[in-house]
Amino acid sequence: AARPPWQPVLRPESACGAGGSGDGSDQQLPEPRGNSTVIPESIRLRTTLKIVLPFQDVVFDLYHSRKCQFTIGFLILINFVAQAVQSQILPLAGSDTAAFFAAADTTFTLLFSVELLVNMYGSFLIPFWKSPWNVFDAAVVCTSAAS
Repeated sequence: AARPPWQPVLRPESACGAGGSGDGSDQQLPEPRGNSTVIPESIRLRTTLKIVLPFQDVVFDLYHSRKCQFTIGFLILINFVAQAVQSQILPLAGSDTAAFFAAADTTFTLLFSVELLVNMYGSFLIPFWKSPWNVFDAAVVCTSAAS
């Protein structure tokens, strides 16, 4: 089975000294194909991640897993649809429909806040804030929580 281009390649033990450091720092990024290779941000960050917190590497890998990212994307889509429907319906203040959309908004804000905290924990501090997407995500969640 061929290795996907985004999957890290482990260097042979002879290339990293006496068996490697064991902390994941002996991983290499994929070799470029053609002129350049687009390396997913999670792989780039994982190769430079310094483990500081308990289970940080496990949380990082879980958060950046395909299933987790798909779930987050699905939640974003459902939230978008709910906001679009609310904007089209324009429910009357105090109605059951308005209460439903207010509850949905609160639920999505809480879910996205938890998602942000999990991402922050897995990418603890500096690597988290180096990613423009994470900064954007934090701004969106904070704005949503403030409204």
